Amino acid sequence: MISIIVCVSVFIALSSFMSLAFRTLKIEYQEKTYNLSISIDQKENTDAQASEIDFTSFDSINRFVTQRSTTLSVENAKYSKEYQEILKANSIDQNEMEFIPIVSLSEEEYKHYIKEVGLNEEQAKNKAILMDTSIRYYVNGKNLKKKQLKLYTYTSGDTIQGTLEAADGKKKSLTIAIGKATEKIPMGLEYSFYSSGVLIVSDAYLNQYCEGYISNVETTYIDSSNPDQLQEELEAELKNVTYSLENVDASLRMVRSFYTLVAIFLYGFITIIALIGITNIFNTITTNMELRSREFAMLKSIGMTKKEFNRMIRLESIFYGLKSLIIGIPIGIVLSYLIFRGLVSGSLEMRFEWPIGATVIASLAVFVLISCIMKYEMNKISKQNTIETIRNENI
Repeated sequence: MISIIVCVSVFIALSSFMSLAFRTLKIEYQEKTYNLSISIDQKENTDAQASEIDFTSFDSINRFVTQRSTTLSVENAKYSKEYQEILKANSIDQNEMEFIPIVSLSEEEYKHYIKEVGLNEEQAKNKAILMDTSIRYYVNGKNLKKKQLKLYTYTSGDTIQGTLEAADGKKKSLTIAIGKATEKIPMGLEYSFYSSGVLIVSDAYLNQYCEGYISNVETTYIDSSNPDQLQEELEAELKNVTYSLENVDASLRMVRSFYTLVAIFLYGFITIIALIGITNIFNTITTNMELRSREFAMLKSIGMTKKEFNRMIRLESIFYGLKSLIIGIPIGIVLSYLIFRGLVSGSLEMRFEWPIGATVIASLAVFVLISCIMKYEMNKISKQNTIETIRNENI
């Protein structure tokens, strides 16, 4: 029982650890709709080469969006009740200046986005779409947490009044009409401005109303069928340009390789413990059955049928398994929760998932193992001569 309990609890705990690790990997990387991004500061690169990249000429690009941005400073923003509670809990003044990014999408992606949120070009004309789904940091007890929430109460038809400020300190008032508030995230914005709401506009709107206040940095997010090859092609084309490039696929492969290495180590560890446990269980049960040979022979001699004998052994097997699982599964779940609390505290809030899959696998494995060992021993015992067994034991 001790061997089974150790195997079950360790298997459940380590399986939960690997599940949590890959869930975190999915959150950090797989929500992105792009696998390569490149940022160019137009002010640093006066060369025309920096602003004349024709991304449509690259065969490996499936989809791309170029984003430009500025920031709107807003006083007395209309915060949601949930966000107000977080501000209050952290002693933050709700009247403090709120900085909301204004981001333009290149023409094709802007058309795609307004269609995705349920608007047409006429409905979105001279208006912004408020992407109101955000991750904000807040203090929860002693831990720093970050949580996804809705920040504002703005809806379609509302306006946001704020101020634009240029690098030289020049300011300009701007009132933006909201075409629609949505939680849908356009391509490339999964993490770029994810710490606040974002006002999505067209390139034409940004040029018309924010000229002179636009950031010099243009970022292009690309979904490529071959990001490694595309990276080489872009680096060759931009050899005289200062830029920043991120290959998400390369980063993802590196992290996956690390987790795979950890998984091989942990599951190898589980396998070794399981093999030691199985050997011990096999040895214990077979020895126990051998020592009870005289008992079994006596029961058969006073009239116990083969069917009754098999039923007795099956019940013993069930009791072995149930007792071990009743102790091992709770221990495994407790260890899983402790691992979860240790890894998740201070990061993105994630819900604890009960290790149901690992528990089912462990339970089935225990009963299959015990059943096979018992069947093996029962076949050996059934071949023994009852009288000879009793006589040998007496001698």
